[in-house]
Amino acid sequence: DAHPLLIARFEAAKSAALLEGVHLYITSGFRSFDRQGELFAAAIKKYGSEIEASKWVLPKDISHHPWGIAIDVNYPGDRTAVKWLEENGSTFGLCRVYQNEWWHFEPVIAPGWKCPALVPDATYSVD
Repeated sequence: DAHPLLIARFEAAKSAALLEGVHLYITSGFRSFDRQGELFAAAIKKYGSEIEASKWVLPKDISHHPWGIAIDVNYPGDRTAVKWLEENGSTFGLCRVYQNEWWHFEPVIAPGWKCPALVPDATYSVD
């Protein structure tokens, strides 16, 4: 399951967003190691190599989804609502982390801190 702290942070952000008429929802959060492995294998087939696949889906031992500390929000649909979370997520300790994934958020800071700069894609987690 998703980490309770992540869920609490997201629920607080979701409630604040709703007060402004913005609807946020998790489309993908916790994934088993097996499921993450399946997604990575499918991405290798789609993109042609592990490196290219890793820009979008990380291997199961690197991805934060199997650890319950990553969520995908409103994907693939409502990018406008997710912009609210990107702009206000730091209040709740949630940050977008990858430039190429507008939907992916992680609890990488304490609430109220400033989110770190985006990295281009998930391959920066592989090093």
